[in-house]
Amino acid sequence: MTTFSPGILGRLFGGGSDWTLVLGAPHSQVTEASGQRRKLATATIEMARVEPRLLWATVAVDHDGQEIRLSGLTRRRAAELVQAAALKESERKLSAERMRKARLEEDRRREYEELLPYIKSLDAAIVAMLGKNRYIRGHDVRCLLDSEASNIARLPQFADLLNIWPFDDASYEKARKRVAELARIVQPPHVAIGDWNKSFVKREITDPHWADFFKQVEKAELTSEQQEAVVVFEDRNLLVAAAGSGKSSTLVAKVGYAIKRGYAQPGEVLALAFNAKAAEEIRDRLAKRLQMPIKAQTFHSLGKAIIQDVQGKKARVETGTRQLVLKIVTDLKTNDSQFLGNWLFFKAIYWEPGPEQEFESVQDYEAYVRARGRRRDNSDEWGLPTLQGEPVRSYEELAIANWLYVHGVRYRYEAPYEHDVTVRGWTKYEPDFAYELPDGRRLYHEHFALRRDGTSPFGSTYVKSSVDKRTLHADCSTPLIETTSAQFKDGSIFDHLRRELLSHGVTFAMRSEAELQERLKERKDLDLVTLIHSLISHAKESGYDEGHFEVAAGKHYNVARARAFLQLLLPVWRKYEHRLHGSLNSIDFADMIGLAAAYVEDGSYLDSPFKLILVDEFQDISPGRARLVKALLARQPDSVLFGVGDDWQAINRFAGSDLSIMREFEVHFGKTETRFLSTTFRSSQGISDVAARFVRKNPTQIPKEVRAKNSEAAGVVRIVEYFDKSVLISCIERKLAEIAVLAESRMRVVTVLILGRYKYETTEVILEQDIDRWNDQYNGRLEIKKVVDEEKKTTKPLDTVHKSKGLEADFVFVHSLQAKRYAFPSEMEDDPLLGLSFANRETFEYAEERRLFYVALTRAREQVTLFLSSTEPSRFVLELLQPEYGKAIAFEEKDEQPIRCDVCKQGYMVRRPGKRGPFYGCTRYRSLNCRSQMTLEQRSRIR
Repeated sequence: MTTFSPGILGRLFGGGSDWTLVLGAPHSQVTEASGQRRKLATATIEMARVEPRLLWATVAVDHDGQEIRLSGLTRRRAAELVQAAALKESERKLSAERMRKARLEEDRRREYEELLPYIKSLDAAIVAMLGKNRYIRGHDVRCLLDSEASNIARLPQFADLLNIWPFDDASYEKARKRVAELARIVQPPHVAIGDWNKSFVKREITDPHWADFFKQVEKAELTSEQQEAVVVFEDRNLLVAAAGSGKSSTLVAKVGYAIKRGYAQPGEVLALAFNAKAAEEIRDRLAKRLQMPIKAQTFHSLGKAIIQDVQGKKARVETGTRQLVLKIVTDLKTNDSQFLGNWLFFKAIYWEPGPEQEFESVQDYEAYVRARGRRRDNSDEWGLPTLQGEPVRSYEELAIANWLYVHGVRYRYEAPYEHDVTVRGWTKYEPDFAYELPDGRRLYHEHFALRRDGTSPFGSTYVKSSVDKRTLHADCSTPLIETTSAQFKDGSIFDHLRRELLSHGVTFAMRSEAELQERLKERKDLDLVTLIHSLISHAKESGYDEGHFEVAAGKHYNVARARAFLQLLLPVWRKYEHRLHGSLNSIDFADMIGLAAAYVEDGSYLDSPFKLILVDEFQDISPGRARLVKALLARQPDSVLFGVGDDWQAINRFAGSDLSIMREFEVHFGKTETRFLSTTFRSSQGISDVAARFVRKNPTQIPKEVRAKNSEAAGVVRIVEYFDKSVLISCIERKLAEIAVLAESRMRVVTVLILGRYKYETTEVILEQDIDRWNDQYNGRLEIKKVVDEEKKTTKPLDTVHKSKGLEADFVFVHSLQAKRYAFPSEMEDDPLLGLSFANRETFEYAEERRLFYVALTRAREQVTLFLSSTEPSRFVLELLQPEYGKAIAFEEKDEQPIRCDVCKQGYMVRRPGKRGPFYGCTRYRSLNCRSQMTLEQRSRIR
C-alpha cells in the first residue's frame, strides 16, 4: 500500500493541510484533517495537475466536478505521487487484461471442445468418402452435404476460432490446415474435389490393372483421351467426339470399366441408340468385347417396354399414322365446312412461309426472293408467282395478291402510275397494287416494309421513299391505301384491307370452293398433312398440350400464319388422339416416348434398374427423348448419364432432334464433366482441317481441335468441274480410272463412296448398273461401296450423304454440287411452323446443310473429290476456294483455279454454255443478278 501525506514543513510552509492519500487500484482514498474520507478513482490522480511553487507543489485532482487540492508536498514528492498513481493504474489494467484473456481462453477452449466432435465427424465422413478410392461424383458430394449439413454449418465458426487462437501451438496449426482442406471440399466450387478427381484419373490410368484393360478391351489400345473419358465418372458426362475418333470404342470401354469397377452390374446398364441397326451393333459389340449381355435398345423399344409394364398388356402400335392424319383431314374437309374454308384459306394465303429473318437492304431481300422465285416476263427480274399468275416481289405481297384473288377482287400488280413522275426526278413509279373503282378512277395500294414504330429494316432511305410516295399521291389527288409489314405479322392486315377497299367502293366476289380447289391442286395436301403429322408427333413426344401451341403461336415471327395453322392442327390432333386411343386401341411412335416419359415421371413406372445410361449419337436427341432420359435418371438418384456425340454431325433435325440439348447439356441434365476425342483415325489432316474450318463458320458449334493420325495435307480435297450432267459420268469414270492405277501400285483394294445430296440426283445420274459395271471393271482394285437393304436383304448403291453417316472409304466422291433448290446446300428450308414445337430454331444460314457437308467430307480417309457444276456452282464449294483453306484444295479442271468477279467482288468466273458458244460468267448471276462475262480468249490471258 503506498501512502502520501504532507510533512510538518509542508503543512507549515507549503500551504498544506493535514491529509493522507492511500493509493490503491482501481480506487484511492484521501483522509482529510477533519477525518472525512473521499474515494478517488486512481485514474483521476494519474491525470492530475501538478502546480509547482518555489519549494513545494500542489496536486490538483478533478473529482465529480470538484477540485481536490493536495498541498504541502515537495515538488519531487508531488511528481512521485502522480507517477505512483499511474503505476497503480497500469498494474490494475494489466491485471484486468490477464483476467479477461484467461476468461476468453477458457471460453474459446470450451467452444473448441464443443465444436470438435462435429468437425471430427465431418472429417471422418470425408475420409470415408475419399477412402473408397473412386471418382468423386456430384452425387457423392450432395450426399455428404446432406448427411453432414449440421457439421458443415459449424465449419466456418470452427475455422474462425482457430484463426484467432492466441497461441502458436503446433497442434492448432495442424488443425487450421485441416479445416482449410475440409472447406475446399465442402464449400463451392469444391476445389479439392476437382483436385482429388484429377489425381485419381492419373492414378487409375497408370495402374497396371487398368492399363492392361485399356490395351485389351478393344482391338487397338485406347488413346489417353479415350482412357480419361472412360475413367471420369461424373453424374453427367458428355463426350464430344470428332468424326472417326473412336467414340464407339470409348463407349464399350466405359461399360466394361463401370462393371469391373463396381459402379454398376450388367443388368443396371442401358445403352440407347436412335435406330434398331445402331442398337444391334452396340449390343453385339458389347457382347463380343465384354463377354456379357448388356441391354442396348432404341428409345422407342424402351418406351414400348415401359408402357407395357405399366399397362400390364401388350401394346398395339399403329404404324400408319401419317395415313391416319390424311384420312382425318379428308373427313374434316368433307364434313366440316368451316375446316374446309380454313384449309383452303391457309393453302391460298399462307402456303409460302417467307423468311424468318429481316434483311438489311432491299437488295439482300431481292436476292433471297430471286433464289426461290422465277423470272418475270420479258425481264431480268425475278418474283414469286401468285394464284393469278404474275410474279410479285415479296412474300407479303404474295399473300396479299392471293387474298385478293380468293375474295374475287380485281387488281393490277405494279401498273404504271397515271401521272408523269419524271418532273420529280423519278424514272418511273409503279404502285404495288391498283384497283379500278366504279366511277372509273384508280385506287392505289402500297404495301410498305414498315415496323409498328414506323421504321424499316431497310433503313431511313426506305422510310423516306414511303413518305415521298404519300406526298406524291396527296399532290396528285390520287386515292392511296396502305398496309404494312407490322400489320401482316400481327394478323390485322386483311381486316384492315377489307375495310379500306369497301370504304372506297371496291367490289368483292368470293371465289367458289371448287374453283379454289382446282387452282390450289398443285399445292399438295400431303405436304400440309406431313407438317401436321410432324407437329403432332413432336408435341406428343415432348408432352405439350394445346395451350403450348397457343402460347407458341403468339410468340411466332408470323403470328397470323401460326394462328391460321392452329385452326387446322388442333381439330386434326383431337380427332387423331380420339381414333388412335379409342377405336384403334393403339399407341403410336410418339407415345412410345411421350407416354413412357409421363409414366416414369408420375411414378407409374417404379422399377427402373438403370444406374448407367449411355446415349450414342447424342447430337440427335429430341426434347421428348431427353425428357425420358431425365425421368429415368430421376428414378435412380445414384444413376450416371454418359452422352456421346458430335454436334458437328447433327443432321437429323427433320426427325425432331434439337441440337441445343447437347450444346446446353449441363443446363438440361445437371453437373457435367465434358471430355473431347480430338484424334481422328480416319481422315487425313488436310481433310480434317478443311472440314473443321468449314463447319466452324457457324459460331454456335462446340469448338474443338481435330488432330489426324495421317498428316497428309496437300491436295486432299479435289474439285472437278463439269458443264452439265451429260458429262458428269465421264468425269466420275476418269477419276475412278486414276484411283484404279493407284490401287494397282499399292497392290490392294481401294474403297470408294459415291454420294449425292438427294436420292433422286444419284439414281438419275448414276444407275445401279453403272456401279456394278465399275466394280466388275476394276475388280481386285476398286470397291464402290454399297449398303444392305434391310427390308429386301440385298445390297444397293449408297446414294445420299445422310445414309453414309458412320461409314468411311479411302476415296469419297460428292457429285452434283450446284446451286439449285434441291442441291447442296439445299434451298429447301424447314417450314418455320415447326418452331411451334421446337423451342430452339437455328438462325445461322444453312446450319444443318453445313454440318451435312462436313459429314460428306469426313467419310474419306485419303481424298475427297467434289464434282462442281460450272453453270450453277454450289456456294459451299466456292467457299472452299477461299485462300484460308490453303493447299488442301486442288482445282483439277484444266488446272484452272477460278478467278474472282471484278464486278460484284463476291462471285467467281466459271465456264458456261451459250448460244454463241461457251463463255465465262459470274457465279452470282442469279443471287446478285451479276451479269459479268468474259470470252474464252480473255480468260486464257489471266493466270
